[in-house]
Amino acid sequence: MFAFALAALSAAPSARADEPNPADVAVAREHFKAGAKLAEEGKWAEAVVRYQKSLEIKRAPITLYSLGIANKELGRYVIAIESLRAFLAEPLVDATKPYEKPAREAIAELELKLGYVLVRVSGAPDARVSIDGVELPAASVGERRPVDPGKHAVVARAPGYAEASRELDVASGQQLEVELTLAPIEQPTDPAPSPTPPAVVAPPKSATPPPLIAAPQQAGPARAIQWALVGGGGGLFAIGLGVGVAGIVEASGAPSSEGEDASTALDLALAGDVVGGVGLAALGAGAIWLIVDAVRGEPEPRAPVRVTARGFELTF
Repeated sequence: MFAFALAALSAAPSARADEPNPADVAVAREHFKAGAKLAEEGKWAEAVVRYQKSLEIKRAPITLYSLGIANKELGRYVIAIESLRAFLAEPLVDATKPYEKPAREAIAELELKLGYVLVRVSGAPDARVSIDGVELPAASVGERRPVDPGKHAVVARAPGYAEASRELDVASGQQLEVELTLAPIEQPTDPAPSPTPPAVVAPPKSATPPPLIAAPQQAGPARAIQWALVGGGGGLFAIGLGVGVAGIVEASGAPSSEGEDASTALDLALAGDVVGGVGLAALGAGAIWLIVDAVRGEPEPRAPVRVTARGFELTF
């Protein structure tokens, strides 16, 4: 078969103007020969690589047939069928005609082994679908698609939507329908800014430290009364003292303890005693009031002060 295939490659139709030059054809032939040898050894994956390189340089019907058979052996039924169909679509010549029947029989056998998948996508326009990492044309989405039996990964994507995927296990002759729904990705919202705590401002440093004892309040009516008591009481006390002293002097000069002079001296002494007592009481009341307000730091309203001395009552 190997020699016959080489003969078929050599008997291919003459080169057209757009076909490779003879040197390139010779390279393509070497790739084909290497692929055919690997196929005889059962190294189908390596043979596929060589056949593909040969086709990249020169498209030949026998290379298409050989590539289809190698993929069939690897279980790549979809690719194998399409390669064999491409072979049958080429003009047949005497060298390739013996391969026509085996190609048709292989296609009929492989079609029974195929599975089918129909993918539908909802939720997003212009979604892209891929099966086993190979993106599908947009026109094939929603149409029945042949796949090799076995496991397959179906993924749908669209900008702004979360990816949707399914894992499938397709048996020969089985048809599966897959519905993938794309959900929009929720855009993160900026969290509300946390309130800025009020700035703690240190109180300004005073040039002089505050006094330990509050300064006395400015003098008001109560303070005036206090000083009037102190001043007036002092004055009355001085007057009373003077009158009393005058009475004592008058009494010492009287010729006797009775008589008009002695009576006058007694009255003076009594008046000085009364006036001096009242003055002393007023002085004491005013002084005490001042001291109490000074200790408390501020004047407070006071009840009227009544001073009584020897039957006389003074109200302040």
